[in-house]
Amino acid sequence: MNIMNLLPGCGNEYKACLHTHTTVSDGDYSPAEIKKIYRKAGYSVVAFTDHELLRRHDDLADDSFLPLAGHEVALWSHKYDRGEPKPYDRVHLNLIATRPGLDAQPWLDARQCARYAKRDDGSYTPRKPEKCTDAEVAAARLEKHVREHPDKSRYFDAETVRALVREAREAGFLVALNHPVWSYLSLADADDFEGLWAVEVYNRNSELAPPYDSERDDFYDALLRGGRNPGVCCLATDDAHTKGHLFHGWVVIRAPQLDLPSIAAALEKGCFYSSTGPTLQSARLEGNVVRAETSPCKTVRIIDAQGVVGMQTASVDEQSDWEFKLGREPHGYVRMVAEALHGTKAWTMARPVPA
Repeated sequence: MNIMNLLPGCGNEYKACLHTHTTVSDGDYSPAEIKKIYRKAGYSVVAFTDHELLRRHDDLADDSFLPLAGHEVALWSHKYDRGEPKPYDRVHLNLIATRPGLDAQPWLDARQCARYAKRDDGSYTPRKPEKCTDAEVAAARLEKHVREHPDKSRYFDAETVRALVREAREAGFLVALNHPVWSYLSLADADDFEGLWAVEVYNRNSELAPPYDSERDDFYDALLRGGRNPGVCCLATDDAHTKGHLFHGWVVIRAPQLDLPSIAAALEKGCFYSSTGPTLQSARLEGNVVRAETSPCKTVRIIDAQGVVGMQTASVDEQSDWEFKLGREPHGYVRMVAEALHGTKAWTMARPVPA
């Protein structure tokens, strides 16, 4: 009998926020404040993903907290430059460093970086490019990069985004596609991406801004079915800028210890689950039987490349122990979604169905 573990990983569980902004770009809180706020809420890992600017915060690390260095890069359609109204094609990618000391920024774009200018307190804020002549990001390293790579301005098309993802992965970054809802991406746009590590299935910021929707399970399935992003993971994130974004989407990483090699390896392998509320203790497929343990939930669904392949609904409002048979043989991959009575969810990563 084939046994498929939908929650791999071993050792401890570490709660993590993998999309945050600070005063380094357009967030309300300093990096030190972000650490304090998330640590108090039980988080052990935070990825600092300020817009366009990779800043390491190794000084914030201690035995109970690991800061991950990252940055969010933008690719815009030519429609944006022409001043056309939304929706226009726009894509944001989070690049998260997997090695200590990594501070390269693949595909820097002077046009994008110049939006962030240095304030007197050393932090950064968006400004119009013509007011950014003294920005640190326009200094020696950026100028040298632009001079050597004049053709690497970033616009959203399949060739550019695939090249950016490829170069970022080769440089040592995990690359996640952010908020496909906010980006107005269609399912057909999934074919433009190749080599992604992850995609956001929940983004709190998108819940509070047009188009006022936060989830995109269908885009995750489109990436999985397309074949260009094997093993792609799914993320629930805060995309934290303000107080209203905090503590709504997170991942729970299963790793032997809280250090960069262990956490980076667990993320790379998909040894985590994502959540906006429910916790997952176990989830496995034994032949055609699903067995799972969760916090109280109302439904558990098993999804494959063709859709929902099995589901169980709680006999009373919610339950924690699940055992049911699939309705048919699964195809391509299998993933689980648990939903609580009030609508919050937890997602496992998709696992390939053995041939």
